[in-house]
Amino acid sequence: MDKFVSGLPALIHSPLITDATITVGALVTDGMLERVEEHLKSSMASRELSQSASIARAFACLESLDAIFSVLEWTDHPRCTRTISALVKSSDVFRTRQDSALALRAACIRALTFRKLIGPLSARATTHPLRMPPHLLPLALRLQTWTSINSRLWRNQSYLDEAEMRLAPDGYDAPATVIYDGHLISFLVLIRDVLSYAERPTLELPSVWETLETMVGDFTINQPAASAAARSRLEEIRTEIREYLFVPQKGGSREGPNKVSLMPVSFNMDNSNMATVGGLTTSGDGTALRVPNRSPTSKVDAMVQKSLPVHIAERYSQLLEFTDKVAKGLRLVTVLSAKLPQPSATEPFTHTSELRLRHQIYAQDPFSSIDVLDVFLTNLPLFVQATSEANARYTVEDIITSDGLFRSISGHLETSINSEVPETTRERTSMTCLQVLEQVFTLLKGSPTVRWYEVGVDALLSSANNVAFSSGMVGEASAIHAYCTLGIIIHVVIGQLRSRTAQNLDEQLFVLKIYDWLCLGDEQERARREDRAQGDANTNREASSPQYLSELLTNGPFQNFSIMAFHMVPHLEDKEAIPDVAWTTLRELRDALNLADVDDPVALHYFGVVRKSAHQAVVDAEGSPSKEQLDVLELLNNVAEELGLPNLPMPNPVTPPQTPPGVFVPPNRSEYAPIYI
Repeated sequence: MDKFVSGLPALIHSPLITDATITVGALVTDGMLERVEEHLKSSMASRELSQSASIARAFACLESLDAIFSVLEWTDHPRCTRTISALVKSSDVFRTRQDSALALRAACIRALTFRKLIGPLSARATTHPLRMPPHLLPLALRLQTWTSINSRLWRNQSYLDEAEMRLAPDGYDAPATVIYDGHLISFLVLIRDVLSYAERPTLELPSVWETLETMVGDFTINQPAASAAARSRLEEIRTEIREYLFVPQKGGSREGPNKVSLMPVSFNMDNSNMATVGGLTTSGDGTALRVPNRSPTSKVDAMVQKSLPVHIAERYSQLLEFTDKVAKGLRLVTVLSAKLPQPSATEPFTHTSELRLRHQIYAQDPFSSIDVLDVFLTNLPLFVQATSEANARYTVEDIITSDGLFRSISGHLETSINSEVPETTRERTSMTCLQVLEQVFTLLKGSPTVRWYEVGVDALLSSANNVAFSSGMVGEASAIHAYCTLGIIIHVVIGQLRSRTAQNLDEQLFVLKIYDWLCLGDEQERARREDRAQGDANTNREASSPQYLSELLTNGPFQNFSIMAFHMVPHLEDKEAIPDVAWTTLRELRDALNLADVDDPVALHYFGVVRKSAHQAVVDAEGSPSKEQLDVLELLNNVAEELGLPNLPMPNPVTPPQTPPGVFVPPNRSEYAPIYI
């Protein structure tokens, strides 16, 4: 039989057979389906076979069945339906047995069987209306039953049979069940079977890991989105595995404030060692002044691993890794499904680019690939358009909190200022990451559910700050986008803090970090906090004071606006240097100001420095300031008027010299007389 099933596909597809339907029909009538089915089931039960030999036999049988079904696909042959029904239930008899080797072998073979049956149908997922061969109805019923009930009940055979009997008369969408949920549910059922034996001292698991890896490979960027019920089963199992592995963190060291400042200039304007160039404060050698940066501390995890025997912990960790890969990939594919990447003219859709991207998406850390981030950046606006903003926000929140988006972006931004990386790679990396952050924070503006202090915002601020001040390492466009990103992040974070109070010490410390980042309050106090060790009791006590949140909400937006305006001033002469998102952000920061309550002398003084810089830039233009320079100065003057500060007059308009009638001088010619001086 081993030799026969190995040769059967070649016989069926042989060019010597003129009508395969007649040949296969005769084989089925002679009981060939039942013989192959029994041989397949023997691979589950035979104790004489090794694990590898049993899997090899199962593969051969599945290839034979696939060849038979490919010929009789749309034939409503009762023998085909009976065979599939027998295969669907074939592994059930092993579930209650104590022999874990046979039980897990049967579970793997069942999973591979389902994979083989689902594969051809899943490849036609875009066909409308969806059609399914009649013989796959028993498979659809079992998949729908698993999808409909809690995963903890999957191994309760009597409950499973009762649920299946209740479901059958009610009706369901069989093709959609197989196409949309088939791969995911079959994968999860195997995970559930492994969980039942995971704590046994001795287990043969290599074939299990290989089978799970094969099944993860079935998820592609073309995989239709699974139903909400199937995703619920996935979350049930992931949660259960985490509960086996981890317990909530009861305590732990507290981290001090971030030791990086966003303030680009010193407030000591009387320092004789400081010079001004175009209104910007510089160091003695003419380079822009930057506050020294220090690496931020990482947040202490909220969960700690239980004390488990090593072999048990390794098994649970491996299962969690598989489920995490699939969960992350499915979330990412939900975004990418708005517009799948198109192949190039020289690369068909099914070839290398799609395959490479598929493996990157269903990786443990998908956003570690800049290719994935590029595709995510392209598709996110389309995804927001295709679904409601609330749904898009919910999906992106999960990607942030569960899939490490911010952690990966922080790493990419640090790479983008590495001199050993090629310049084109650095620029592409920094621009992609910064534009993703601009889109994500704009989408999540006003979100009440994301706890920013838990998702690595402090590391993002540090990394974006490094890019902004990495002169010569990144291009001018990346630096501008970095300043813009910093402004958007601070704006969104402060906006959420305005609608809620800091609820625990971690969040209070986060508030204190943002307060210090913006250089609000007393400079000596900030210096003392920088010099303290992580978890210092004095810092914790200071963070618990409500004054920092109050002052951040009062003066933080004003300081954030001033910093954003300051960084735009040097680039205003070149209209192309300022992207639209920077102008939009600056005006949005202006609209968010509540100037009546601003009272921080440091913030007020810094605003004066910024306004003088903008005014000096206009004056230094020697009669030909750009419209952008005038716009920023006017914006700052409007803010100053609301604050009751003395006005810095706009340059007076002058009458341009007369030109000969009929002669047109375009604005970009040197002969053109500007309206302003």
